[in-house]
Amino acid sequence: QFIAKTKNALTIMGSVTEETSASVTITGLSGERTKIAKNDLVSLVSTGRSLMPEGLESVISIKQMPDLLAYLQVAGEKRKVFENNHPALIEASEKGTVRLPARSAEIYGPSLVFEQKYKNLGFWRSQGDRAEWTFEIEDAGAYDVWIDWALPDKGKQDRLNLTVSTYLLSAPVPGTGSWDKYEWGRMGKIKLKKGVHRLIVRIDDKLNSGFLMDLREVRLLPEETEAPANGSKWKGSKTVDLSSSR
Repeated sequence: QFIAKTKNALTIMGSVTEETSASVTITGLSGERTKIAKNDLVSLVSTGRSLMPEGLESVISIKQMPDLLAYLQVAGEKRKVFENNHPALIEASEKGTVRLPARSAEIYGPSLVFEQKYKNLGFWRSQGDRAEWTFEIEDAGAYDVWIDWALPDKGKQDRLNLTVSTYLLSAPVPGTGSWDKYEWGRMGKIKLKKGVHRLIVRIDDKLNSGFLMDLREVRLLPEETEAPANGSKWKGSKTVDLSSSR
């Protein structure tokens, strides 16, 4: 539990659910998320107390903990509902590949929608827009993270953030030439433990213009697995392991 105080005399209490170089997001007990620019912060102090009820760790099993953590990430906020969009727990294939199509994502935010033509996530333009997937892997290992997206060419590129486990991946989104032309791009490499994980995609900060992109699928490929057709490494992408950077 943290207490944030701002220059305009606001006091906000909750957990720190996201942090970038420019802002920090606080989620309160009601589930409401407040994004604060770091240059507006006067202080951000931990109370030294957990938001969880005391003694909870003694009555919940390790197997149940991922479900609890997944719930806490979206508690208090209702996901959007669209035709042909059916969020579900995704299991890896026999070869270990994890495919996370837009139709299986939980969709949140004021403008993000599930579009029917290409079964993609579109109208991505608000800081509150995000997509979340829950998936399970049977074996720990390293994965390459790929994204299938479309975006007309534009000058100044906006950045995309992807978080999963302790990793934060960030990359500028280049144009593909058309909303009808999709390309695969590799954002980075991560290492995951066996079990249930949650992957979240959102805008890094604010948009410079227009829309972020149309997203059709996120794919996690085990090391040494052949890349998707026409796939290439994303220029300007970076991967940070938050567990080792603290």
